[in-house]
Amino acid sequence: MIKLTIMKYELTKLKNGTRLLTIPMPGVKSLTTLVLFGVGSRYEDDKIAGLSHFLEHMHFKGSAKRPTAMQISETVDNVGGEINAFTSKEYTGYYIKVDGKHGELALDVLSDMLQTPILDQEEITRECGVITEEIKMYEDQPMAYVGELFEEHLFGKNDLGRQTIGSRASVAALSSNDFLQYRRTHYNPTNSVIVLAGDVSKVENKVDQYFNAQNDLQPPKYLSVAVKNPEKSFLMHTKETEQTHLWLGFKAMASEDPDRYILKIISTILGGGMSSRLFMQVRERRGLAYYVRCHSELYLDNGYMVASAGVTTEKFDEAVLAIMAEMKNIRETNVEAKELQKAKEYLKGKMALNLENSENVAEMAGLQEILHKEILTPEQIAHRYDAVTADDVKRVAQKIITNDRLTLAAISSVDYSEWLASHLSL
Repeated sequence: MIKLTIMKYELTKLKNGTRLLTIPMPGVKSLTTLVLFGVGSRYEDDKIAGLSHFLEHMHFKGSAKRPTAMQISETVDNVGGEINAFTSKEYTGYYIKVDGKHGELALDVLSDMLQTPILDQEEITRECGVITEEIKMYEDQPMAYVGELFEEHLFGKNDLGRQTIGSRASVAALSSNDFLQYRRTHYNPTNSVIVLAGDVSKVENKVDQYFNAQNDLQPPKYLSVAVKNPEKSFLMHTKETEQTHLWLGFKAMASEDPDRYILKIISTILGGGMSSRLFMQVRERRGLAYYVRCHSELYLDNGYMVASAGVTTEKFDEAVLAIMAEMKNIRETNVEAKELQKAKEYLKGKMALNLENSENVAEMAGLQEILHKEILTPEQIAHRYDAVTADDVKRVAQKIITNDRLTLAAISSVDYSEWLASHLSL
């Protein structure tokens, strides 16, 4: 039985209205300072597609105190710290992880970057070339790119279906005015959370000194997407590859749905770990793939569960049938108590391992606050996993794993469209 360490946190507000989440971790010497904004690519339109991700890059290119990218990165390197950022469809985050004694330096660098960026047009033009190369990199990596195609096909041509990185054309058209307006609209105190996790003792009372920018604008809401998935829907993308990479999944629920914990159990039974059903059937018993896994991705108004695999191209059809057979099996046959308990312990064990890292703790709590304005502790999440029954698994599986929710995207050197049209059915 996995026993999780109790996580204690304090949620307050700075003078300018920014939420501050402080999570002390006794015995941990590192400090992660994470700044989250409730904005991502689904808040864009076609004209500015990719701006959220591009703006993330630009915050590293120069600021009032440190006018060059070199000065920003070197300041953190000088103390052996880590600095990075990430952009999704619904949020953007920036973090610095350092020895706790350098915590005030992290506050100084992040506040400088995020409150007083230079956003020089010449630098924007130069960085456009970097992002164009990043787009090409993803397109050359079918293992990653097939996921983008899956979401495009599932959600359609809209703000949620569009790729986070944007297109080459949309990125090239962005100007400094676009960045300034987007920052003014979305990068404001009411739409941000600062998280301190780890050794917070030297900085928890100093955040107000650094993050004091004023902006009373209320950010606009995202546009909700109604997914109307055609029966037996698929997207076949042909490209010269040694393997065929596929995502086979089903439209699911939104990220605040209580059934999300049950869906997590289902995806774990199917493809979580090397003893999961898909791993054993697709890789170990049939030798069709090197990797095969299953996970769920839930957004504020939509979501999905998907199995992903890189399979032998000549045996793509066999692999698809094997994956669908396991999906059908969990929908129609009761999960045994031993397998259900194993899935629960797997999820709790993974969570326990993640909680040893201040960066993971900051992200786990911060994302809950920025997206849902509610923070569940690891103990509360574990309790929800423990409450899942075999009947719950069957009920949600029967609701989700259906032909009218089924979507497949594949990248392969062989066009399997004709076969999929007649065989993609549970």
